Amino acid sequence: MSKLYLIRHGSANSKGENYDMLSERGIQQSKFLSSYFESIHLNPSVVYSGSLKRQKDTAEISTSFLQQDVERKEFIGLNEITVELWRTVAESLSLTDASFADTLQTWLQVRSEGGKRVLLLFYNLTVKIVKAWKEKQVELGGLYSYEEFKSSCLSFLEELNHYSGKEDVVIAFSSGTPISILLSKFLQLGEERDLDWLPRIYNTSLSVIDYRDGKFTPYCINSISHIRTDNLINLI
Repeated sequence: MSKLYLIRHGSANSKGENYDMLSERGIQQSKFLSSYFESIHLNPSVVYSGSLKRQKDTAEISTSFLQQDVERKEFIGLNEITVELWRTVAESLSLTDASFADTLQTWLQVRSEGGKRVLLLFYNLTVKIVKAWKEKQVELGGLYSYEEFKSSCLSFLEELNHYSGKEDVVIAFSSGTPISILLSKFLQLGEERDLDWLPRIYNTSLSVIDYRDGKFTPYCINSISHIRTDNLINLI
């Protein structure tokens, strides 16, 4: 039976305009994950990540102990929603939801400060944005739909068929929304619960899935046992 290690990227930058980079906390989280992988002598057949910098950097740090010739691939279906989509939905929601508009304005004013408050504001905004996007509460202006995004995420399961040998091990680095969709599929939660895991997936959390012949059996979900310091545990 093959095994998938599905991992969320490390904590990202909460300051300034560029979210798509690891913070110092994210780098340390990734190093702890690397130590854990090395301690269990993990020997993957392939290492996947999306094309986002925070995903690729988490992958590079976390698997730095591996031999240089290990196969590495990018898979777009592991990417998070785009900044353009986030902003488009946020702008539309602000016109109809006063509470959301106030939270967005507060975040814009204090984001350069960084810290837990900024992270929490961004987190709450993102959960509302993704929910509104899925439920078609806003106009997308020609951007991709939730259904298209979900289809792209689930296409990763077809990609896994290339590594379905008896002892294949696949590591995949992704982001909150794709992981939530994939976990919903693995756990057979149903379409209405696609996003149940989105508010709960920790940075560098590890979900291990056994798979064979198109059947998926979760072994552990959202584990952060590799993180040795409580102040490194976070959701953004």
